[in-house]
Amino acid sequence: MDVIQPVLVFGFLGAVFLMVALRTVPADERPWLRNWLVIAYVSRIGVAVFFEIFRDMRIFHEDSEGYEAVAVALAKSWWGSAPPLVMGETNVGFYYMGGGICFLFGPYPLSLPLFNSLLGTATTFLIYRAARNIFHLRVTRMATLLVGFTPSMILWSAIALKDAVTTFLIVVSLVSCMTLKRKLTLQALFGTVAPIIAIQPLRFYLVYFMIFGVLGSLLMDRGLGALTGVYKQLFLLAFIVGVFAVTGLAGRTLQSTEYLSFEKVHYYRLGLATSARSGFSQDVDISTPGKALAFLPVGMANLLFGPFPWQLSSLRAVVAMPETIAWWFLVPATWRGLKFTARRKFSEISPILLFSFTLMCAYSLVHGNVGSGFRQRSQVFVFLFMFTALGWFQKKCTEAGIDHSVLIRSPEPGAT
Repeated sequence: MDVIQPVLVFGFLGAVFLMVALRTVPADERPWLRNWLVIAYVSRIGVAVFFEIFRDMRIFHEDSEGYEAVAVALAKSWWGSAPPLVMGETNVGFYYMGGGICFLFGPYPLSLPLFNSLLGTATTFLIYRAARNIFHLRVTRMATLLVGFTPSMILWSAIALKDAVTTFLIVVSLVSCMTLKRKLTLQALFGTVAPIIAIQPLRFYLVYFMIFGVLGSLLMDRGLGALTGVYKQLFLLAFIVGVFAVTGLAGRTLQSTEYLSFEKVHYYRLGLATSARSGFSQDVDISTPGKALAFLPVGMANLLFGPFPWQLSSLRAVVAMPETIAWWFLVPATWRGLKFTARRKFSEISPILLFSFTLMCAYSLVHGNVGSGFRQRSQVFVFLFMFTALGWFQKKCTEAGIDHSVLIRSPEPGAT
């Protein structure tokens, strides 16, 4: 019953999501998208159920049991069948989210990873929508399949960790910001701001990168030639800053800066590097800006391309290696697609570029072992896969003698 009931509940919720989501895409594109989203969701449910039954196999997420236990305990305390549970003050959002899920759908530990599975499938759908606004349908489909079925993307969205929720919120915000740059609507404005506010109690440090990506993109918009465009950007900037101030996000964000000193980052990274068998560069000091900058290329290489063959010192690294090798072969295509899109659609994709670059720099300094890097880079890969797909078809077009411009979709009528 601890497995069957939550699977039935989230199977129903998944069906409802698909019915609603597919109404937003053209009718002729729905069958393909529906079939693959169903497979993506079932794959994640299968992984979640597997780890629920075989808990000893949780080599990447032993800490998920703690999140599940707290979620069930919170739900029971809210029902009045258990003593109140006192929580801390920082990064407790995921605990309360888990408690709310178990409160609504029953005290089953499996409910939390199944909810993440639904969010992971929703993220795949959002990437389809975002890519379809910019690229050819074939490029969009390949990007969707990469996000939906790359093993790490399935893994991190099928277990009881924060990654699925934070990645979903990041994608919602940045995709909404891309829409906002084309056309000012209340829906796009809400979709840009609300996820940033929601991320703060989950992973407060991501707020800095989200705000930088959104506000920086609006400030550097190449479409500011018209006076009306300037007024629109100033209005958006003032509105977003005002919302952050009213909700208290600005104050909480400033208070959290004490955790982001180079010295604290150094000790945090040192803990990751020395507490795991797959740790690397344990003797590196990044306690000053100069030392951090010197280490950045090494950290970036390990984040994006690790584990390397000489780092196969743990089971986690061995499991991550096949996907990593496949990624190495896709890197040239990703670089081609990134350069091509930046030349043709820089203004539109600038929220993604600004966020991804700054987050990669931050994670390059922080992560200290193969497992942490394998996990953290998924928040960037979800966007990079769009450029991977574009670069892949660029090569196909070159071989067939076709102009690459067919891969970029023209602006929608009435877009600004």
